[in-house]
Amino acid sequence: EIVFWPKGKAVAMPKLLGILEKDWKLPRANLSIFIDAGTAHPLMLSTELLRKLPQYEGWLNCVRAQTELARVRLPAGSVALSSPRSCSSSKSASSDEAGIIDRLIFEKLVNVITAVLDAAEKTHNYIVIDRTASDSISSSTAELLLEIALQNTDASPTVLVIESRSRLQAYQGEASASQCAQLDEIERRCVLHGTDGMKRRIDVPALYLPKDFQDPDRLHDQAYVSMPLPRRPDK
Repeated sequence: EIVFWPKGKAVAMPKLLGILEKDWKLPRANLSIFIDAGTAHPLMLSTELLRKLPQYEGWLNCVRAQTELARVRLPAGSVALSSPRSCSSSKSASSDEAGIIDRLIFEKLVNVITAVLDAAEKTHNYIVIDRTASDSISSSTAELLLEIALQNTDASPTVLVIESRSRLQAYQGEASASQCAQLDEIERRCVLHGTDGMKRRIDVPALYLPKDFQDPDRLHDQAYVSMPLPRRPDK
């Protein structure tokens, strides 16, 4: 379901609730849930601040113990890529160890969000993605984690997305143009709210898949560092 709100007009809460409950037949939300995880790639979340926490050292010791166990179990004649014994006294993680910890953080976050989705469906809570609000609750990382979590569950909670056409138009490139063109086509087929026009179901093709962003360094075999910025950076 989609509704286009007139540009320049404030969203009246009674009007919005009427659309959600009467037109879309949704139960009123007991709770609106916003998920914030910043803007880093989900597989690169072990920040310098996190690495200074005591819990991180526990994870690091666990990774080294597992790596040592795997090395001991190697078949005769095999060579380990790195020996954890050589760095067992260090409190800083090697790049390989940091990568494993990043993967652990990612998997734990996906599991937590999947559980939140399951609970949201059972308790009639809304998952809200508000891209018109401040950066504090508009998180590209959280949205990608949410999409991945949705693929891991049969739950179908209500996900309410609030988007701004002007925000999309600020981006450059083919992907942004495709999204704006898709919205224009959907709006042309909409009917005015409150009229007797017949609602039509429209097939909307996916413009991307979550797996497209599984590599933190590359997108479609092109390194992120070699790509131009999709829009002017915020000051």
